Amino acid sequence: MSFVTFAVDCVYPIALWETDALRRFLSEVRGAVNVVRLPQTPSLAELAALGVARVSWATRLHRDAMARFEDQLTSLQE
Repeated sequence: MSFVTFAVDCVYPIALWETDALRRFLSEVRGAVNVVRLPQTPSLAELAALGVARVSWATRLHRDAMARFEDQLTSLQE
C-alpha cells in the first residue's frame, strides 16, 4: 500500500533533490510530490518540468535567517 492509497494530498520525499532521482521517484508515484528547496535543488523551472507539485522553502529560509542573525550578533561583539 502506498501513502496515496490512504488519501494523503502530497508525498514528501525528504532529502530527495537529485534530478535523476526525482525523475525516477516522480515516475513511480501516483500523486502530488513536494520537495524541499535546498541550495543544490534544481531550479523551480526544472522542478516544475519534472512534475513536482510543491516546493517547501521553510528549511532554507530558516537557515538563511539564522546565518544573518549570527552575523549580526558577531558584529555586535566587535
